[in-house]
Amino acid sequence: MNFLDAIDNRFLVQCIDFTTHKSGTKPDLVLLDIPELINDIQSVGNIGSSDHTAILAYINVDVINSKNETTGKNWYKGDYDRIRLNLSSIDWHNVFADKNSIESWDLFYMIVDNEIENHVPDKVYKQSNRPKWMNRDLLKLVRKKRRLWKLFRKSRDQIHYKQYRVLEKKVKNSVRKAKKSFEKKLASEDNKRAFFKYVNNKRTVREKIGPLKVNGSIIDENEGIASVLNSFFASVFTEENTSEIPRQHIVKDDICNIPCSEISVTKKAIIKKINNLKRQSAPRPDKISVSFQQETVEEISTP
Repeated sequence: MNFLDAIDNRFLVQCIDFTTHKSGTKPDLVLLDIPELINDIQSVGNIGSSDHTAILAYINVDVINSKNETTGKNWYKGDYDRIRLNLSSIDWHNVFADKNSIESWDLFYMIVDNEIENHVPDKVYKQSNRPKWMNRDLLKLVRKKRRLWKLFRKSRDQIHYKQYRVLEKKVKNSVRKAKKSFEKKLASEDNKRAFFKYVNNKRTVREKIGPLKVNGSIIDENEGIASVLNSFFASVFTEENTSEIPRQHIVKDDICNIPCSEISVTKKAIIKKINNLKRQSAPRPDKISVSFQQETVEEISTP
């Protein structure tokens, strides 16, 4: 089956009706089985020194769940004066008097979580698709370049085309400088989280396990791969002879009878540990941020 037959069999329609190459041809394709989904499709100019023009298509689709917004706490705008006042007024010794460690932690977490809900505002974090190195001035240049290209497409005036080419080179150089400046700044900052996030987003290949070849057969399903790896790991384990396990030699018979009567955990040590945490670190599973802990370190270090 050739390419044209495959298109016909799937009832695909070419949606581009303008030239996309400097030769005046239409070698680029936007194929849809429902062309009515296209709201608008237009050329937005060349990318770099390419002979082809970039194509921007607006497609009408229903978005079920947008991942561009997440809701979290704005830890930097919390009313920490009120929180510190409320926590300092609690008599923790009486609160924890008749409770074990698990019950005490659950009660402490409930009290802290209640303070967070009442005095730390919510914030909607928008995840922009704009590159991190894109600044406002560069964005204006890119938009101006697109406007010039649309003007040239409409007028076919060589003056407009020359203006577009000059601006295109300027945008290309500006993008290169903006990337270099951003990456240099990112590398100089002591923020490993932001650095590795940027590096991982630049990667085009994502490593994954499998498929695996076992006894001449290819296994590509997740359950099958897990089973093969589990069998291999189990095969290299050392099989112990449980019938002849040596007994530990104890020098003093009463050494194991000495109870651990007291564990010393001072408030000063807790404050030091909390203050040494990195403020930009992500919250732990308890969802209490480092910012909150450091702002209320004197109050929460007592319980």
